[in-house]
Amino acid sequence: MLLSLAFMIYSLYFCVSIGSLFPSHRVLASIITYVLLYCVIQLGAFIYLIGTVTIIDRRMHGIQPASVAVTVGLVYTGAMLLLLAGNAVFYGFSYFIAHKKLNLD
Repeated sequence: MLLSLAFMIYSLYFCVSIGSLFPSHRVLASIITYVLLYCVIQLGAFIYLIGTVTIIDRRMHGIQPASVAVTVGLVYTGAMLLLLAGNAVFYGFSYFIAHKKLNLD
C-alpha cells in the first residue's frame, strides 16, 4: 500500500516536473502529461496481468485452488517489483529535471 502511495506521489511530481519544462501553459502541460502517463500505466498493468495469468494458467493446466494461490502470489510480487521500479524511474527523472533542467523564467 505504501508503494502505491509513493508511486502516485512520484508520478504526480513527475508530471508537474515535465509541465515545468514548457515556457507557457505549464498547468495544461502537466495535466496532459498526467493523462498520457495514466493511460500508459493502465495499459501496461492490463497487459502485465493478462500475460501473467495466461502464462501461469497454461503451466498449471487449468484452474485449481493451488494454482490460484500461486497466481495471486506471483502477480502481487511482480506488481510490487514494478512499483519499486516505477518509483525509482519517476524519482530519478523528477530529480534530474528539478536539478538540471528546471526553467524558472
